[in-house]
Amino acid sequence: MRSIIIFLLVSTSCFSQGISYATEEEKQSIYAYYIQHPLDINDIQANDLRTLAFLSEDQITSFLLHRSQIYPFVSIFEIQVINGWDRQTLEKISPFITCKLFSKKWYDLASAKHQLIIRSERTLEEKKGFSPPTPRSKVRYVGDPWTQLIRYRGQLNEYLRIGFLAQKDAGELNLNDFTSFYIAIKPSKWIDQCIIGDFIMQWGQGLIQSGGFSLGKSYESIKATQKFQLGGIPYSSAGETGFYRGIHLQFHTANLTWQVFSSQRNLDASISAENNSFSSWLTDGFHRTPTEISRKNTLLEKSMGMHVHWKPTYFPLQIAYAVVTHAWSANKRNSAAYNQYNWQGNFLINHGIQYQFPIRSLTMAGEFAWANPNAWAWTHSLAFAASKKLDFSALIRNYSPGYFSTMNQALSENSTASNEWGIFIGNQYHITKYKHLASYIDLFVFPKQSYYIRNTNRFGFEILSRYYWEKKGRGNYFIQSKITSKEKDAAKGVGQIRNNLVQISIDLNQHITKKINWHTRAMLSSIHSPEQHETGFLLIQDLKFKVNKITVQGRIAYSNTPSYDTRSYAYEPSLPYAFLLPAYYDQSIRNLLVIEYAPTHNISLGLKIARTNYFINETIGSGYDEIDASHKTDIALQVAWKH
Repeated sequence: MRSIIIFLLVSTSCFSQGISYATEEEKQSIYAYYIQHPLDINDIQANDLRTLAFLSEDQITSFLLHRSQIYPFVSIFEIQVINGWDRQTLEKISPFITCKLFSKKWYDLASAKHQLIIRSERTLEEKKGFSPPTPRSKVRYVGDPWTQLIRYRGQLNEYLRIGFLAQKDAGELNLNDFTSFYIAIKPSKWIDQCIIGDFIMQWGQGLIQSGGFSLGKSYESIKATQKFQLGGIPYSSAGETGFYRGIHLQFHTANLTWQVFSSQRNLDASISAENNSFSSWLTDGFHRTPTEISRKNTLLEKSMGMHVHWKPTYFPLQIAYAVVTHAWSANKRNSAAYNQYNWQGNFLINHGIQYQFPIRSLTMAGEFAWANPNAWAWTHSLAFAASKKLDFSALIRNYSPGYFSTMNQALSENSTASNEWGIFIGNQYHITKYKHLASYIDLFVFPKQSYYIRNTNRFGFEILSRYYWEKKGRGNYFIQSKITSKEKDAAKGVGQIRNNLVQISIDLNQHITKKINWHTRAMLSSIHSPEQHETGFLLIQDLKFKVNKITVQGRIAYSNTPSYDTRSYAYEPSLPYAFLLPAYYDQSIRNLLVIEYAPTHNISLGLKIARTNYFINETIGSGYDEIDASHKTDIALQVAWKH
């Protein structure tokens, strides 16, 4: 049941928008962490509740107010009577919370909890990078074909958490190719949290800082347009970029909450010896060949920042000011025409003002950000509950072409908040308690040219609608359609053409019994433009069942697409605490089997075998990852220990 809850929470965004693997792995790992280390409702803070990402700000405020009036709780079942909470909310949050009547001291380790994961993965077929060198091709990967990971998380008590990770990709030489660690301390009184090591941050609406928790455009439009103030969060993902390394401190004085941080880390980049410049840093984290190794840790990044959040006692308006500076040891330069408006240099400073203003059933939120030398971005949103059954949300955004922040993940059609303005409008209608209809429309314009488009002022739109229904205790289902229309350069000749992508999904998740789950999905993608007309589809059938101490998950997936352009993404069953969102394309069939065996309450052993067969392709992949076969077989082994 708990794995199903994690799947539903994480997949909320997977079926609506392109997703970063590291982002979703981090989100899923947090859910899994809180299942093992549930939050005490007598001690939980607002940021802890926001981290769960499925509670509204009104629900969080009501919870804290109720607790201050009746403290302490004696049971988690009390929270369903809080204003804005109900039985459904309790069922969703119950795996992540507990109720303790007496808090432990910070130095008491009697209730310490630990989690250790050891995982190894590899592809059985030989990739070119692992084959013997030839006179024409002498470069090969320096390491073995195994991907390996060791991760430890520990909650020594309610005030102290620690964690570390060591990981190598296939082809890399040492297990410590990437290492990460953190110590998170939550002292009492006026110091709220101190993180030493690796961390991410969520400030305001994400124009300056939004680490790892951007939902993007989603059928849950209110959550897409209203970001929460999460502050600093320890980082424990295997993703090798998108985090800080240093110290983060949060404390409060009266109505002010302060956050300060300092970070210094080395990034992968190609540095030009001629003018000591770089076009961008590398984010794949691969160090398998002499060339990739030569780019490792070549760019020094120093960052520091401050965030001040003011929340008056008797007034709902919340205002925050943020400033972040970044300095790099080399200059960022790129003279390409589409980059003429982009930020250049080796020193960046971001300023931002953020606000949130709830008035009864209306909540307004926004952020204005500036980046040197003269680039800005702003976003303003509102969420309105017209009734218990109907709510609306809207967001207007304007990002100048030269705006840049290393950690921005504000709502955008582009991968970053730059060179775009748009309007997003969404609504949700609760037909009954178990039937919902959600939709949104997003209109956007790209004022200046970009990598794919030479012309200016290109217009596009995206429309999504999802009908969701649930049969209590038996299953949940949805039908979703999405239309995306954009302009792009014509492949032949001069000018632009409009590219229209239609995607339709049908998802049926049926609980046959408490121990048997049956999941069916059908997805269709169709592209229409003057130069391209093609349609592809994906059919998935999953089965999960549990027998005593063994849990088995199986999948058969058949895809048939004319090209990669009509690919479909679908969350894939994997080993516990792992995340995979592969692209299904071409004419292929993918079968997988995941077996988890728990001989004791503290130990679980996992095995995953997945094989993809392509009906037309004679080779798979490219470059050093090319496989001279029409099939690919992946295996993964995992040992997990908790105490």
